Amino acid sequence: IVYLSMVESGGNPNAVSRAGAAGLWQFMPYTGRLYGLSQNRWIDERRDPFKATYAASDYLLKLRGDFSNWHLAIAAYNAGEGKIGRAVEGTGAKDFFELCRLNGNLESKLQLKDETRNYVPRFIAMAKIMRNLRLLGFTEPDPGAAYDLTAFDVPPGTNLSALARNVGLTWDEFSGMNPG
Repeated sequence: IVYLSMVESGGNPNAVSRAGAAGLWQFMPYTGRLYGLSQNRWIDERRDPFKATYAASDYLLKLRGDFSNWHLAIAAYNAGEGKIGRAVEGTGAKDFFELCRLNGNLESKLQLKDETRNYVPRFIAMAKIMRNLRLLGFTEPDPGAAYDLTAFDVPPGTNLSALARNVGLTWDEFSGMNPG
């Protein structure tokens, strides 16, 4: 399921959609708040890779419970649970691919958009690519190249520029490590 963040944002915690979704997992503001991600003028936890990943896993597990099928849950992550629920109800489909085949039988406002019909295949393709990087001629990521991070809380009003300087980082390095 982690590959879904690649489909959503290309792995960019600073990604923002035209609709206002943000972060690796492209949470909309309301859904982010619903899953415990704070957003105000100082912080947007939808961009925090750790907190947003926990929130996305909770949301995806909820969707999996709602639809009893991972492909439908992933489609609901894209289109919304109401949209997928109404489409399943209108077609009687048992899985995502049957739903796509029967999509034309729905009245136009209930039909899935091309983006959603292509979303699950994009996820499957991403998973296949990521599981076969070397075979496909890509360089596998080096886990040793990741930042050695330590999480800690700072009191409200802390001068983050001064904090960055005191730990030996430029502002760009510091903010890059703290996208939230």
